[in-house]
Amino acid sequence: MKRDELDDILEACLRYLQNGESLESCLARYPEAAEDLRPLLHTAQLIQSVPHPRTSSAAKEAGLAKMLATIDSARQPEGWGRIRQLGEITMKITFRFALMLLVGVIVLTWSVSFWQQAGQPDEVPEILPPAVETPMATDTLLPPRVNTATASPLPTDKPTTMFTSTPVPQTTPTPTLTVPTPTVPLPTSQPATDDNLPLPPPVAQNDGTTITVGPARPTTIDAIEIIVAGTARCSAVPAYQSYKIDDNVIQIEGRMPQSMVCAAVETSWEFKLTLDPLPVGEYRIEFFVTDKTRELWGRTSITVAPMPTSGPTMTCDERLRAEGQYIILLDAALFVDGTTENGETISQVAERLTTKHEGMLVFVWESLPGFASRNLSPDAADALAKELEVYSVDPDICVQAGFSDE
Repeated sequence: MKRDELDDILEACLRYLQNGESLESCLARYPEAAEDLRPLLHTAQLIQSVPHPRTSSAAKEAGLAKMLATIDSARQPEGWGRIRQLGEITMKITFRFALMLLVGVIVLTWSVSFWQQAGQPDEVPEILPPAVETPMATDTLLPPRVNTATASPLPTDKPTTMFTSTPVPQTTPTPTLTVPTPTVPLPTSQPATDDNLPLPPPVAQNDGTTITVGPARPTTIDAIEIIVAGTARCSAVPAYQSYKIDDNVIQIEGRMPQSMVCAAVETSWEFKLTLDPLPVGEYRIEFFVTDKTRELWGRTSITVAPMPTSGPTMTCDERLRAEGQYIILLDAALFVDGTTENGETISQVAERLTTKHEGMLVFVWESLPGFASRNLSPDAADALAKELEVYSVDPDICVQAGFSDE
């Protein structure tokens, strides 16, 4: 802001202060100059708060009486009235001069303080230190540069001395040392496939992803079913995109919705993928989700075994037990109108028991009641049979050539 404008605003604010207006009210009238006005108005208030010298009536009367007594003692009858009048005028002039002198000292002090605080930044150039060039590190070491400095002649009658630095003789070429730059692999979104390395953390929306494979011990003639499921912290959940198999790594790709508001509602999600029978070997299954970046949400592994070509033939029950497939019948007496005393339905009981014993729920019969499960180990099947709601646990029905083993 220009100095003239600031002076006009200051003069107006001083009038407002004399009329009883507050300091903050004056600053609110001129917000663009509030930072400069505040110290000046504060100083003005301090000046106004200085008590003005006042002479008491007793002192005035005593001084006047002393002056009249002095005049009376001089015994000068002629011009007595004029001398008395002159004495009164002198007292008034002296009192006013003393008052004006005090006000002038206060105003001078305030002006000096104002100009010291305000300063004149537009007229005083800022002296900056000379710029220092920071040498940049390079891979090639170069010989130092030698400059030749020559003093220019000055227009003067005196002789001018010429100063010339002698260059360093370069009799032989200076060898150049080249430092090889190490090759650093660029970061990629593909995570490391080494099982010994820790997995990267899941993205923020993920609240735990599970990858379930069935059958648990597939052979070269079994189709493989992969179920990817999880629980998201909001309504935006990943959707299946594609998969590929490369070097015994099965990569499943998912993608988050791009134009969807993520409401704060816990949402469960799941999708299934069926693969054709795979050759014998170890396979790693990785599930990636792409939102703004490609993140690894889950990983597991399976082993595809060859079909047995020799040895004793397994019965249906033995093979189904080995594959973890069971039929679980529930105690119908515990269900009244399809629910237990705790209010659980047959489907809820089946899901709870399957999850507890780390199996995979396949089917639920409401009328029996009962359900079918996969991926149960023999120990898990035995433990499941001891549950209060379970009536029996048997291997899944195996039919060969139209007949079962039963």
